[in-house]
Amino acid sequence: MKTINNTIYQGRLNNGQEYGSRAELIRILSDYAVDVRKKIVELTNIAVGAHIGGSLSCVELLIALYFYVLNIKPSNPYWEERDRFILSKGHSALAFFPILAKVGFFPEEKMKTFNQLDSAFGMHPDMHKVPGVEVSTGSLGHGFSIFCEKGIISDRDIERRDVLKSQGNWMKSFDPEKRNMRVKLKFLSAIIFCVHWHSLE
Repeated sequence: MKTINNTIYQGRLNNGQEYGSRAELIRILSDYAVDVRKKIVELTNIAVGAHIGGSLSCVELLIALYFYVLNIKPSNPYWEERDRFILSKGHSALAFFPILAKVGFFPEEKMKTFNQLDSAFGMHPDMHKVPGVEVSTGSLGHGFSIFCEKGIISDRDIERRDVLKSQGNWMKSFDPEKRNMRVKLKFLSAIIFCVHWHSLE
């Protein structure tokens, strides 16, 4: 059972891990975040460089979404009633891949080829190669527009949709055009992540 009532926090995360209290939930998710940060550094070493700053900055948000908030089935990535998430700031795939692996979309060992020739795991997520990736992203500003269009053509209003953006995304011309449209799309949640210190990028 999931609830925002602080007196009742018990249930099962999307990877099957059970929790019995709010404190235990926070501890589990915090431990996951530490594991993912270590994996980010490991993958950066494999790739001999990556977008490490932008990836480290969104770990906790992605952990909360994929393990607790989103209604997904990692064993069935294309489940029709799943919630949708787009990583509009696709250059943060370095954080995205380890979280998808940890929640159960694919074995962690597959990431050992990160950014290598013919690897499914590149600097930006590819929906045709990586289970759990809804849209291939990388060019800033497309994520929000894609979700708006998906909402218009959808004949269902049952799933949650979220998009994670950086301030760089928000400055692209695609997004101002879609902001006015968003008021009609009640299912769409835009998470705008603004970081003003880019020395690690």
